[in-house]
Amino acid sequence: MTVVIVPCVASSFLEKTILDFFGEQALLWSGPPREAFEKLWEDADLFVCIGNLGIVVRFIAPFLKDKKEDPGILCIPGSGDFVIPLCGGHEKGVNALALRLARFLKAQAVLTTASEAFGVFTPRELAERLGCALEGDRECEKAILGLLARGERVPLLVDDPFPLLPFPGYDTRPLTGPLPQTCLVLSERLFPETSALFLRPKTLAVGLGFRKVHDTEHLVACIRDFLERQGFALASLGELVSISRKAKDLALLAEKLGVQSVLVDEDVLRNIPAPSPSPCAEKHLGLPGVAEPVLLARGYTLLVPKTVYPEVALALGRKPWSRRGSLLLVSLGDGANTITLEALEALEEAEAILGYRAYLDLLPPRFQGRALHRFSQMKQEVERAKEAVRLARCGS
Repeated sequence: MTVVIVPCVASSFLEKTILDFFGEQALLWSGPPREAFEKLWEDADLFVCIGNLGIVVRFIAPFLKDKKEDPGILCIPGSGDFVIPLCGGHEKGVNALALRLARFLKAQAVLTTASEAFGVFTPRELAERLGCALEGDRECEKAILGLLARGERVPLLVDDPFPLLPFPGYDTRPLTGPLPQTCLVLSERLFPETSALFLRPKTLAVGLGFRKVHDTEHLVACIRDFLERQGFALASLGELVSISRKAKDLALLAEKLGVQSVLVDEDVLRNIPAPSPSPCAEKHLGLPGVAEPVLLARGYTLLVPKTVYPEVALALGRKPWSRRGSLLLVSLGDGANTITLEALEALEEAEAILGYRAYLDLLPPRFQGRALHRFSQMKQEVERAKEAVRLARCGS
């Protein structure tokens, strides 16, 4: 990530503090501010501008083209009191970065995007929180953002074996039947001829048995074809697994596909029966098989048995998927004007907020959408506590 810090006003202490936050990935621009955008717009991932918001807007206006291509823009006034995302709030993760930088500076992040106003998460933010890839129709993503901005609920359809996690702004339910036109789907499976948007958990692992790799592209093509034929998304592939002697070749394949390579010691496999025994592996390695046993050795569920391609045998497994939840107790004081920075940080990270209605009504407006459980009567402390523990155990 390339970060360019552009001082539009002199503030050496603030410049140094921001440099400390970003470390080696940051460049402090020393020339005229306008020239920073002229020379580095195409190469920078983020501009952090120190100065008046209006001046920064005038500087960047001629260069703005498309939010998928433009760099992120943060503006920090010379006082250092506020961190304001101007561009790339969702697309480039600038909103999340603004929150972290604001904490570092002991400043206030000013988030103006609609989803933050309602206290909900965009599909990209959900993907980041769940460790998923986001894949699917760009127009569907726009439609989902529109529903969230209007305060309407978005269908979140969850496939087996993943748990139903409650998120503000979403109607979470099991995936059954045809997909609605506009929805978010948590699944490893492919759904041809659909315009839905998908959260792809990195839970799939391909076990490989092969000889010396002479053509990396051939093996990559085999893996792609294998997943597609079995109806699984390449975006959900998290690991390639094989035996230790294949470390170098497996690392090259994994790098091509952008996944992890995992090795299993051959001695471990000698005691694991292969569902589809391999005479070749028995003859050359003294093993009952490779593609399936390496997955079983890792404790993965075997989804697709060994399938033989030219020069390689493939099997598909699923890694266990769980999300560790957390439970925090937060005091709101007497409302938004006295709430501590630590309490605000906890609320920013929260996916569900439970409490007595009279207290939750004191929350700043941007958190109201996350107050999913408002208890209206006193003496419900035990009930509130049990529900909070249940949600945390589910992964919230």
